[in-house]
Amino acid sequence: MIKICDGMKSFKDLCVFDHLNLDIHEPGLYIIEGESGSGKSTLLNLLAGYDSFDEGTYEIDSNIATIFQNYELIDELNVKENIFLEKEDITEEDRMMIDMLGIWDLMDHYPREISGGQKQRVGIARALLLHPSIILCDEPTESLDIDNKRIVMQLLKKLSLERIVLVATHDRKMIEEYADCILQLKNRKIERLTVYQSKNELKKMDADQKDDHQISKLIHKIVRKKTIAASLLMALLMVVIQQLFVYQKGLFFIPKTHESVNADVLYLELNAAHTALYNFGFQDDKLTPYIKFLNVLVEDESILADIYPYEPNDLLIEGKAPSKDEILINQNLAKRIGNWENLTLDCTYNVGGVKAVKTFRISGVVNESDSQLLSAYYDLDALIFELSMGDTETYTRDLLNNGSVFKMSVPYDEIESYYTKLKDSTMIIPYNSLYEQREQFKLNASIYQMLFHLFEVFLIGGLMIFVILYLYRDTKHYLGICSILASLQFSLHKIKTTYLKEKLLTFLKALVGCELIFVIIQLIFFDLKNYMQKSDMYILCAIPVGLVVLYLLTLLVCIRQLKMNRISDILKENKDS
Repeated sequence: MIKICDGMKSFKDLCVFDHLNLDIHEPGLYIIEGESGSGKSTLLNLLAGYDSFDEGTYEIDSNIATIFQNYELIDELNVKENIFLEKEDITEEDRMMIDMLGIWDLMDHYPREISGGQKQRVGIARALLLHPSIILCDEPTESLDIDNKRIVMQLLKKLSLERIVLVATHDRKMIEEYADCILQLKNRKIERLTVYQSKNELKKMDADQKDDHQISKLIHKIVRKKTIAASLLMALLMVVIQQLFVYQKGLFFIPKTHESVNADVLYLELNAAHTALYNFGFQDDKLTPYIKFLNVLVEDESILADIYPYEPNDLLIEGKAPSKDEILINQNLAKRIGNWENLTLDCTYNVGGVKAVKTFRISGVVNESDSQLLSAYYDLDALIFELSMGDTETYTRDLLNNGSVFKMSVPYDEIESYYTKLKDSTMIIPYNSLYEQREQFKLNASIYQMLFHLFEVFLIGGLMIFVILYLYRDTKHYLGICSILASLQFSLHKIKTTYLKEKLLTFLKALVGCELIFVIIQLIFFDLKNYMQKSDMYILCAIPVGLVVLYLLTLLVCIRQLKMNRISDILKENKDS
């Protein structure tokens, strides 16, 4: 039974129904006719519960099903799944009804594989399995050919013997041939043009109970494939961003270790009188003069390398430390000259204004993991002894008084303070190979690091835009599917929560899987503890957390559009798009 009393309905300033009254309590095929815009579809939406009257009373005590003009089949499901909606107990009566509609052979086909008339019959079968006492049809034959129109209308006529069938149409021929009662919408009211007295009673039918398991299986089947693919893509993009972050940290990382022979030595070169050292607070007892070499010849090939006195240390040496007439080279120089065993280096030095060449035999290779320079180290005491012809003390005093290069033991962490103190001096030039190498690296890396950061920001922004646009477009499509399910008497609240849960869990699974891959890559190829600070680890964790929050918030905003009073609008929007 349907009863409307003084129903009022307006859309903004447009009044659609003004004191509308309707009372239907007998089975039959009721045709609703009226001019375009008179409110036929609006009336059906009100009866179906997709909208509500502004004023008046509305009463309906029967189970309702809607047969849509555009079939509203779910493309992701085949015909069988569209009809039975994961219903497990298919009765013999259900099979007879399917056979009567002539679509039994289509059960394994998908909507895209069948004709318009077949789709309409599938929609009718789906509606009938809801066991409705009232069937609502909005222009059910508008897009069908003559034969399919006849099949559909004859079926609706047969169903109207025990049910109330309301059909909105403007097809005059169909009205004249099949109508039991014509309800004309005119002047915002309903006028009965034909009164039909049925000899049958309205058949009361109990609706199938829709359980949570049924809706969960449906949405899982509908959403799964596309969501998995998109979620994996988003998760992989996130891992790429994380990996770039790790890579740039490693690429521009300056070690805190001092794996260099002369890391804790400050060299000073004078461009003025020796007294300049005292003016800057340097004391003789902390300074050691050394012999500065100008160039290196290896088998007549000149190599630009730095040569310093050897400082005892714990670094790994292949061979042995240098002694008289021997020189120790680092791994960079060894790589440059190739096979170093049994090779000699001819090194030119300048002492007291006299240039001379000293030939050294290579004693071994020291591994300076923090140095990128070509370096070699000699035994200063042995060389001074040789040059002084046994008078070490006298020679050392002359070298101290007249020399221009000195070395001083300074902890590496204090090297910077000396550079700062002497930065404006033209008389004393400080030098520490490890410190200067790292300062130059900082200078060169700053612009590349900035470009790297811009690229990372670009990727993060792109990922955020991709997530938002994907969820907007994807949810718009699935809102149509959820609207169809809501029209089939599934709980709207359950549909929304199940959809939200399915999308989020699928995304989280993809995210966790890709994060595991990311972690494995770090364990195998990277040692994060060497160059990642605690704050960097927080950033790495914040990237997936932020992505999940963005995904969830966008999903919530999109799903909020799904409301009972918007079902018809959503279905129309999906059709138009």
